[in-house]
Amino acid sequence: EIIDQKTLDDLSKGSKTLEEITQMDSVKRYLEGTSCIAGVFVPSKKHPSKMEKMSIYQAMRKHVLRPGTALVLLEAQAATGFIIDPINNRKLSVDEAISSGVVGKELHAKLLSAERAVTGYKDPYTSEKISLFQAMKKDLIVKDHGIRLLEAQIATGGVIDPVYSHRVPVSVAYKRGYFDQEMNQVLCDPTDDTKGFFDPNTHENLTYMQLLQRCIQDPDTGLSMLEVKDGKSPLFQVDKTIQTSLQSQTMNIRVGQYKGLNISVWELLTSHHLCEAEKERQDLLMKYKAGSTTVQKLMEELALLVEKTEEKRSSFTVGSSTLTQASKEDTEKKKHIFLKSVEVELTAGHLKGQKSSLWQLLNSSYITDEKRNELLNKYESGTLTLEQLMQSIIAIMVEAEKTVINGSDEAGVTESGKAGDDCPSGPIIQSLTHLSTFLSTDEFHGPSVSLWDILHSKAISKSERENMLKKYLLTIEEVIAVLNKLFPTSEGQSLEQYGQTASFLKSVTVQVSIGEFKVEGKAHSLWELLHSKYITPEKRKELIEKFESKMLTWEEIFQIIVTIIKETEERGRNLKFKGLRKQVSASELLQSQIIDQDTLIDLTLGKKTLAEVTEMDSVKRYLEGTSCIAGVLVSSKTDPSKKVKMSIYDAMLKGILRPGTALVLLEAQAATGFVIDPIKNIKLSVDEAAASGVIGQELHAKLLSAEKAVTGYNDPSTSQRISLFQAMQRELIVKDHGIRLLEAQIATGGIIDPVHSHRVPVEVAYERGYFDEEMNQILSDPTDDTKGFFDPNTHENLTYMQLLQRCVQDPDTELFMLGVNTK
Repeated sequence: EIIDQKTLDDLSKGSKTLEEITQMDSVKRYLEGTSCIAGVFVPSKKHPSKMEKMSIYQAMRKHVLRPGTALVLLEAQAATGFIIDPINNRKLSVDEAISSGVVGKELHAKLLSAERAVTGYKDPYTSEKISLFQAMKKDLIVKDHGIRLLEAQIATGGVIDPVYSHRVPVSVAYKRGYFDQEMNQVLCDPTDDTKGFFDPNTHENLTYMQLLQRCIQDPDTGLSMLEVKDGKSPLFQVDKTIQTSLQSQTMNIRVGQYKGLNISVWELLTSHHLCEAEKERQDLLMKYKAGSTTVQKLMEELALLVEKTEEKRSSFTVGSSTLTQASKEDTEKKKHIFLKSVEVELTAGHLKGQKSSLWQLLNSSYITDEKRNELLNKYESGTLTLEQLMQSIIAIMVEAEKTVINGSDEAGVTESGKAGDDCPSGPIIQSLTHLSTFLSTDEFHGPSVSLWDILHSKAISKSERENMLKKYLLTIEEVIAVLNKLFPTSEGQSLEQYGQTASFLKSVTVQVSIGEFKVEGKAHSLWELLHSKYITPEKRKELIEKFESKMLTWEEIFQIIVTIIKETEERGRNLKFKGLRKQVSASELLQSQIIDQDTLIDLTLGKKTLAEVTEMDSVKRYLEGTSCIAGVLVSSKTDPSKKVKMSIYDAMLKGILRPGTALVLLEAQAATGFVIDPIKNIKLSVDEAAASGVIGQELHAKLLSAEKAVTGYNDPSTSQRISLFQAMQRELIVKDHGIRLLEAQIATGGIIDPVHSHRVPVEVAYERGYFDEEMNQILSDPTDDTKGFFDPNTHENLTYMQLLQRCVQDPDTELFMLGVNTK
């Protein structure tokens, strides 16, 4: 939705070039973004009246910026596209910035992590590339950190789509799951907890947009630069009481960037609006601090200073031409044309799903004249980005529609938005908006035309519409029957088919965001939901009969179904199985394809118990695994016809197994879940095994390392818990060692998911990034290099599975024991 169909046609015909399209404001901002905070200006030590330009990193090294302040600004640069070299006016990737010395190597890992907001994060479950917001939702990134980066993206042009490598309009971000209403609310109403940036001049916590607004433009490059004032500046010497007082006082500005807005005295004093009148600003602050002027007098003098600054700007010449009122009007006209070209797909109201230009929405009945002027002034002055303008308009519309939907049955809303006695109520509007059908006329064509749109089409007069709406209060089928006569379709299809209950329920499509229906953007018919595994045949019959007898509306049926799904899923989350190191929910087993939906529902309905499901072979192997090589059997010295049972460690101490052979077998035990005491038939963690003497302290550290194949490795770049295979990919573990442990896991039930503490089927391991085709090939076709285990009897190198197959089962414990011949 960044270019329209006409522009695409112009490109394909050659009537417009790629260069022309790229330079369009409506395209450029999504391909390139707008300037982030690129660097800093500081007073020159040699010439204090002049400003010296520095990169963020240089400012940190020279102690102009604190390390923490510099880091978040550099992370914001990385997360909005590039690290900026403001001296040479270059945009660089993080790797390029490191190699060219624009930032130091000590920040490499942190900035690479922030850069993923542009290049994308890897979903550990699906291996798909996901956005910053989606990574936050999946807890792959700390929420506060994510909010900071996301806010920087929006402030500099829009949310970045890492799959297609460009920014997207807010409506598209909503559609693609890169943003939602809750996050919009967090960013629209920031608190001190979500103001993630620090003003080094005033020591305030600010949003990225607020800090960006305090920057000044570099006349040489056009980049936004943060002016860091001398420590002697009055801004550094204003105490918190005075600052709070000035923040509480607001004033109305008649000219310039803040024209028509109420702005706090503090915000005006600290804005870049007065950067050209630095001396006067400092004088005013000094006088107020000294008590020689009142706040009222300060406001009057500030207003005069702003007007004086604006007069200077209005007379400033660019080349030989002066910026006249005519050119200002022309600029505003261009902005209005641009707003007419920006289309938004509406997500609320009876026009939901339809597109409208921002200009049309600004001039719609949703927006009052006063609000429209306020929004336009903020947008034209740069206080609001295009994304934020869209968000503000959509928020107003959503709020207005809530008022309609929540209205009483007696008071409705007319097309103009005013209450009227004969108008339909909010629930009726909502119902008719959700009901859609096929229609082919001059005005409509397609499979999804809402009844509300048809009723308000040119073919329906006001009296006919009112008459049908009255009938709607009795039955929807009557409305459909009348519409069928007015709109016979060319393809022989008619609305009459929806008169039957099944056809009608198939025609009503809704979106469900829970359970097995949780697929973004996919709609399901009520009929499909009624026939899902969540609804028993008895319940389905009851609901349909109540609908046919008009005891329930379709909306009420939908709410009942959603409630049943929610309750089923909640019970699934509360049903816990014993995992390797922590409990595992029934819902997680479903997600891991270890149990199916029928089993989950049987569990939640009490038809099956946890114990019964745990004992199912298809479940038990993933929760507990199968036996590893638990110990050894050797011939008794007193009676060679009998076998003596020993632990691996005891066999090593008695010289029956070589230390290297014993170590790899114990590592395999630790990496497959537990160290085994075959004498007492107990499973122990490494710490428990060391404490109880099942292994010696000299092996403790090595076995703890192997145990990470169960508990998870720590990714040093993200601090996330990752699997054995992922640790091998990141070279956190030697490849040959990792292959040995991974092969042992597969041989004893399956690859272990350290995040959810159970084994997973191979296809799930692929999805979650715990295995891949290359590793599968290595393990399927082992060579002597990858056969990591040793048969003490034949002196062969074997795979773990081959050695396991040579074991015998202990009749007492059913553990697998390796028979060792002793001479």
